[in-house]
Amino acid sequence: MNKAVFNRGVALNTWALAITLAVGAGLALFFATVFSMIMHGSFAGGYLNLLAVFFPGYSVSPVGAFIGFFWAALFAGLSGAFVYQVYVRSLGEDTIKQVFYRRDAIDPPTRLTMKLSSRALGIAFGALMAIQLFLSTNWLVIRGTADESRHAALLAHYLPGYTVSVSGSFIGAFWLFIYSLVFATVVARIYNWLAGRR
Repeated sequence: MNKAVFNRGVALNTWALAITLAVGAGLALFFATVFSMIMHGSFAGGYLNLLAVFFPGYSVSPVGAFIGFFWAALFAGLSGAFVYQVYVRSLGEDTIKQVFYRRDAIDPPTRLTMKLSSRALGIAFGALMAIQLFLSTNWLVIRGTADESRHAALLAHYLPGYTVSVSGSFIGAFWLFIYSLVFATVVARIYNWLAGRR
């Protein structure tokens, strides 16, 4: 595969995935905010207001809906770009080997189906989740609100040894990487099985 063509394809797909996720996440938070205001009136907010810890300026309000759209789009876009870059770069030029095709076919295929590398997807998704938990936990520590973060502390029920602390961020990141790796691996294998049956 021509390296320049490969790099252009990776760049295009990175932008495509990032923009798709950004718009999707932005709209999701925007409409969740609007729905909360419509349904709950002056009591709107609830757990959505907790996002203000990570999304400066966000609140369940008309202005907050637009601010939330911006932050959700930014985080989702960057996350999507990260996952795609790690995934494709870990495959390198072996990406072309991830295409389903019949070796005994006489005519060239009119449609191609890409397989997912369970290893590469697992590493990419696991790394993203681990980094996000590590950064968000340490952000709470830096803000000085770690002791008050009761909701974050609940993660200890699923991430053994996790606490809202610097040391806990490493432990939580480790467990979340493992869980995400297993989840992405299972998803990739189910997808490949279904795609292979086409």
